[in-house]
Amino acid sequence: MQWGVQGNGSSDAQGLWWRLCAARSGGAKGSLQRGEDAVRGATLVCHSPVQGQSPAEQWSPMTKLERVHAALQKAVNKATKKIADQEKDWDQVELCKRIVRYLYKGAQAPELLTLPWHQAAEQFVDTAMQGFTAACGDKPWFFDMDLTSAFGMSFWEIYTGSGQRANWSEVEAVLNGKYEQLMDLCLLEKAMWDSAGGLIPDQEPLRNKLYKALKTSHESAFKEATEAPRMGDLQRVELFTRAWIEGTVNKSYSVLEQAEGYLMNPDSVVQLFQELVAPFGEEHPFSCIPAVLTQSIGRPPKDWDFLQEAVRQFFLNWNNPDNGAGDGLGYGQRRGAPRGLKRPFDAFGAAVRPAKSKGWERRGLQASARQPSNLSATQETADVADSTGAVANLEDKSGVEGACEDPVAQALMEQVAAAEAAAEG
Repeated sequence: MQWGVQGNGSSDAQGLWWRLCAARSGGAKGSLQRGEDAVRGATLVCHSPVQGQSPAEQWSPMTKLERVHAALQKAVNKATKKIADQEKDWDQVELCKRIVRYLYKGAQAPELLTLPWHQAAEQFVDTAMQGFTAACGDKPWFFDMDLTSAFGMSFWEIYTGSGQRANWSEVEAVLNGKYEQLMDLCLLEKAMWDSAGGLIPDQEPLRNKLYKALKTSHESAFKEATEAPRMGDLQRVELFTRAWIEGTVNKSYSVLEQAEGYLMNPDSVVQLFQELVAPFGEEHPFSCIPAVLTQSIGRPPKDWDFLQEAVRQFFLNWNNPDNGAGDGLGYGQRRGAPRGLKRPFDAFGAAVRPAKSKGWERRGLQASARQPSNLSATQETADVADSTGAVANLEDKSGVEGACEDPVAQALMEQVAAAEAAAEG
């Protein structure tokens, strides 16, 4: 039996079935009703067999694949004409040929005719996009090319050979949804890779490790946010963002330490996630904050205050494990470093002020070094030179000009002054 379409009054896709299939068969009599059949919203019904063909011949795997290939060729040829001027290596004919070959592989799985149509649709798009993304994902036109028509026209051939009945608008929605999901994933991975390279531009192994930390932490943070109990949209976005920041830095702190400029500091982390909020600029709609979390409240701005607060809180907990957060180990203890060799940062409280660097603009370490707690305040007051040197050393480490606010250093200064007065007397 031949599968055709039964219109439901819609007229926004007239004659699509004829253009896709009947024209391919040379317009054989009885192959289809060549009317103004509406496809969108239509339900598949049976027609008379094509003259001279048995049902087995008409829907044989070879015939089905030929029709899929023809549909892809037509749609991709039209799509590549719009972006061919951006391709530097291949002409438009070669570009079309390659893309058709990548997508065509997704249609060759025999189970597509036996799976439920929604599973078949998702598998077809997923498999087709794997080769296409691997081969063309770094092309300048990759995100400008629209393949929704190619997937719709080609899967129509698969779907009509499966013997299933469904509203075509539902099938089309599944196809488009899967395609958009995969394209968003490509954008997400590109944004994280570019952002990691912006922070660590010249150290490929470290960049790769930071990218992996961003990706795995993004997945776990999204799961945590979506599975959290009922809460407001903004609170859920904040939950995701905080979990993503904490997961990423926990997984990549050694990378940030080893990177040029020593990036294990609040300013660098804030700037990394500011880029991820709007990786392609404020005017581009994409964000690494999942759209499903922001669809009712919109994307946060790039200078979102919450980023600074979340990072500040992370470093407070990281540097002060005794405050009830963290794993009970301080920064130096986590790294296995001798006490005093690695000093923790003082969490910043002011807005980030970027400074020039190789990748993004970033500030270096600005936190003051902490004073040793076992410094004696009862040193010999007669040893003026040693005391003066100690005070100068303390001032240099803390970065303080003028009066020293540290009580130990203040005591030393008073002792020095007393010794000088006694010497003059």
